[in-house]
Amino acid sequence: MVIVSLAGLVLWKTEGLRFYSVQTASMAPILQPGDLAIATRPNPASLHIGNIISYTSTQSPSIIITHRIYQLNPQNGYLITKGDNLKYPDPPTSYSSIKGKTAKVVPKLGYISDFIHKPIGLITLIYLPGLAITSYELSRVMGHYSRQSYAKHPNGS
Repeated sequence: MVIVSLAGLVLWKTEGLRFYSVQTASMAPILQPGDLAIATRPNPASLHIGNIISYTSTQSPSIIITHRIYQLNPQNGYLITKGDNLKYPDPPTSYSSIKGKTAKVVPKLGYISDFIHKPIGLITLIYLPGLAITSYELSRVMGHYSRQSYAKHPNGS
């Protein structure tokens, strides 16, 4: 788990990878709820109809939508996407709102990402292990110093 996390962090920083947890079945059967979409930095010139992209929702900037490109309109600076499992396309979105182009999908790994982003996940996977490691190291340091102190003054004087 730690190795996977470190690898993800390195790729995020060096390659510009982004990780998006799929929340709905709008892209089923390609993407299922709980899947993890791994996206690369988008290059607008490399986008084509049929690519799956992640972009910021026009209605709510805190929501990231991952849908397939349905129509491109680079002259006017926007494109239209559509979920494979939806009847109608999405409203037009600007190229500037695109966060990533999906390169790989890892089934069910998005559930872990969702768990980590919840308070109980942070406590369980980040804070408690950090506290345990810190406590262990502090006890080792304190033990080291108490042994040194005892060696200098074995009779307590």
